Amino acid sequence: MFPAEMINHDRMLVKEVKAEISLEYGKYLSTSCQGCHRENMKGGEPVAPGFLVVADISSTGNPGKWSDELFIRHASNWKNSGRKNSESKRNAVDYDERI
Repeated sequence: MFPAEMINHDRMLVKEVKAEISLEYGKYLSTSCQGCHRENMKGGEPVAPGFLVVADISSTGNPGKWSDELFIRHASNWKNSGRKNSESKRNAVDYDERI
């Protein structure tokens, strides 16, 4: 659960975005990432006490150097792993070290 102050209450919800490699679709997909990595995807301080420092996943962070294929594979693996922050803090560190 995140504090209400971390949520952008002015953000408009998108009903449908075409699934393609595009800025619009990337913004749509990254909405859930912004809870931890912030709106600029630069990460920073932990989002809550006991959580890890959040990795920079922006175009200037390590994932910004990846091909589309590699980024999609890593993002899909992370999303589909079913891991929760509270259950896998060590796994998150391992993942951030690989990126």
